[in-house]
Amino acid sequence: MLPGSGAVDKGRAVVCPHHCMLVPLSPGPGTPLLDPSTVSAIVTAAGQSSRMGRPKALLAWGGGTLLDHQCVSLAGLREVIVVTGHEAGALEAAVPLSLPARYVRAEAWSQGRSASLQAGARAVREGASAVVIVGVDQPLTGEVVARLMAAFDPETVDVCRPRYDGRVGHPILL
Repeated sequence: MLPGSGAVDKGRAVVCPHHCMLVPLSPGPGTPLLDPSTVSAIVTAAGQSSRMGRPKALLAWGGGTLLDHQCVSLAGLREVIVVTGHEAGALEAAVPLSLPARYVRAEAWSQGRSASLQAGARAVREGASAVVIVGVDQPLTGEVVARLMAAFDPETVDVCRPRYDGRVGHPILL
C-alpha cells in the first residue's frame, strides 16, 4: 500500500483502488501483455484551439505536424482514429493519413472532449483488445505506448496511465 493513496504496488506498476494502473516511465518495456495489432488508438483533434488561434494539430513538430508525430508514435497499432471537429475539412486536407489511420468527425465537437471520445469510440472496429486515448497536443513516443501495453493487464485493471515523479499523465489505455 502506498501511503495515503489506497494504491497497491504490484512491482511493475501501481494499482489504485479504482482499478487504474499507474505505470512508472522506468524501467523500460517488458513483454507486452497486449498484442499491438489488436489495440486501437483515438487521437482527439476536434477542438477550436481558441487560445492558440490556429489548429494545434497543424503545429510544426519534429519535421512534420503534431498530428503526423502522433500517428507515427502510434504506428503498429491496429488502427488510429483521428477525431476532427472544428475546421475538420481544412485539417483533413492538410494532413493526409495512411491506413490504418483514418479521420472521424465529431459533429458535436463544440460540446467538449467527451463528444470527441464518443465519436472515436463509435469508430473503433469490433474486436479491439484495448484503446489508447491520445490528445493531439500531448506529444508522445512509441516507447510510452509500449510501456503501457507491457504493464496493462485487462484481467485485473480497467485503465492504465503513465506516472512520472508522482504525477499521472497521458496517454490513457483502456
